[in-house]
Amino acid sequence: MDRNILKFSLILGLMSAVGAFAIDMYLPALPLLAEDLQSTTSAAQMTLMVYFIAFGASNSFTVQPAICLAVKNQSISGWACLW
Repeated sequence: MDRNILKFSLILGLMSAVGAFAIDMYLPALPLLAEDLQSTTSAAQMTLMVYFIAFGASNSFTVQPAICLAVKNQSISGWACLW
């Protein structure tokens, strides 16, 4: 059981770090990306927008249920302590 919790925590932590890592790697290369794709800088910025929309959509299926489960468990525990 503890091994599953550790693995799940590690996956959630890595998923939350991916967004920040993507910005740190992507933004300095944005002008070069636009040049390589032979497009404007604003068109290259759209690729970053698409990435974050897809990343946000994937997080809504993985991170949000985990947070809801944790809040539900904490609420039940809190109410149980009152009785």
